[in-house]
Amino acid sequence: PQLFAGTGLGLALSQRLANQHGGEISVTSTPGAGSRFTVTMPWNARDADIHSEAPSPAASAFSPPPPHEPAGTDRKVLLAED
Repeated sequence: PQLFAGTGLGLALSQRLANQHGGEISVTSTPGAGSRFTVTMPWNARDADIHSEAPSPAASAFSPPPPHEPAGTDRKVLLAED
């Protein structure tokens, strides 16, 4: 029996959003363990909306990359739904 079930609407919306922005969704699945969906989006640091003002208190929880790493390389975002 399936332990977790949904309408699948979130995946369809995510795929459409990724496609509209030139990205893609891939999936890896392990029987009995679950599936991992990865959304890959293009990133162009020149087109990013970068502000020089101080970050808000909520944004300060995220730290900038160490000085030895060029900004904008190998960024990852984890999104979890419970």
